Amino acid sequence: MKESTEEPTYLIIGGTTKAATTSVYTYLRDHPGICGSSLKETRFFLDPSYPAPIPESYINFQGKGYEQYFQTCSEEPIRVEATPTYLYSEPTPSALRRYLPRVRCLFILRDPVDRLASWYRFAKTNGQIRRSITFKEYVERQLDSEVLDDADPPWRALNQGRYARYLQNYVEVFGEDAIYVAFFESVVEETTRCLKQIARFVGADPKFYDGYTFEVYNETRSVKSPFLHSLYRRILRTVRYRVRTWPLLHDALRHLRSWLEPVYLTLVTEEEDPVNVKTELRDRLRQYYSADDADLAELLGRQPPWSISDD
Repeated sequence: MKESTEEPTYLIIGGTTKAATTSVYTYLRDHPGICGSSLKETRFFLDPSYPAPIPESYINFQGKGYEQYFQTCSEEPIRVEATPTYLYSEPTPSALRRYLPRVRCLFILRDPVDRLASWYRFAKTNGQIRRSITFKEYVERQLDSEVLDDADPPWRALNQGRYARYLQNYVEVFGEDAIYVAFFESVVEETTRCLKQIARFVGADPKFYDGYTFEVYNETRSVKSPFLHSLYRRILRTVRYRVRTWPLLHDALRHLRSWLEPVYLTLVTEEEDPVNVKTELRDRLRQYYSADDADLAELLGRQPPWSISDD
């Protein structure tokens, strides 16, 4: 293939967690004008102090090495990766601006109460919190402690629903034109329209999504053994990382996983255990987020959908 001499545009899906970022990354990666990173979540520009495994950091490589995740990208003018925790990483906006000549950022925000409930289910499913902890206990522990910066990700979930304070960091570095904010609720209910808008934002042909089949990826499920499921996820990420520089092997394993994972999930999942957020607790959480929701509406120039639905 003939390589393009023009600098590619990087689309960074920078957040938030538990907001369909894997699905949106996959939809964008399937676009013929967009090339996806060999690891969906490279974490390359994540703050090294963030409590998550970081295969390789921009600090150790002085910004170099990021191209290893795009070895199969030659003619596509746009490259995409998705690290949802970038939103919460203070040095990341400046690092992206410094090391990537042409970069745009996409954020998908979700009703912070629903996102918190999803995080609770996800953390229990992967053995990150005890299964005996109720949602009320999970919330109250965070409300009472305000969660320190060095807390593990499941115990940051409450505070990380205060989107405006984190998003402001990106606006200050990039300005509004290089940032696109979508809402999880709209992505779910109006998927085609949302993906077309994102395509226009990054300069890709939106017509690709006419007739496109939108599947759901990385959906949180209830499992019989959180320990085994957590082990499976760790092994999967380790394998994906090790083959990231071998494009043919990486693609072959990805196709193999598309066949095997549905069988695996059928064997390990159990009946859904929905989180019942009682009215009193929901009202308390709405009050907790109210000031930040107002700041977010002012920052974006529009009301978030969960704020409108509560009016």
